[in-house]
Amino acid sequence: MVTMPSGAICEYRVGGVSGAPADIVSAFVASHDIVALADVDGAIAQARADGQTMYDENGDLQPAGPGSAMYDADFEYQSALNLAVSELVKSHLEETGDLAPYQLNMQADCDDQ
Repeated sequence: MVTMPSGAICEYRVGGVSGAPADIVSAFVASHDIVALADVDGAIAQARADGQTMYDENGDLQPAGPGSAMYDADFEYQSALNLAVSELVKSHLEETGDLAPYQLNMQADCDDQ
């Protein structure tokens, strides 16, 4: 379970592994609390340093970091969590010596806060 900045409680699922040895990735995901291990704070810091943007309703690219009209703390957190989990899996594959491309499907089901 993940608590978003808004207080919403989300069940986070990782699955649908393809590419790379799917069995290695699936076993790693199943045997570790990857949400707890993921460096979400680091991913948020990196995204803010890189500059966050988002398309508005007119299709124009707008700033989306803290203090901007487009900022959504839950979206920022979930995006950072997705990136951090991907980086964690990538690091595991590097440790095993398998650098083949892979794909993960990630889903958050949140309560209605």
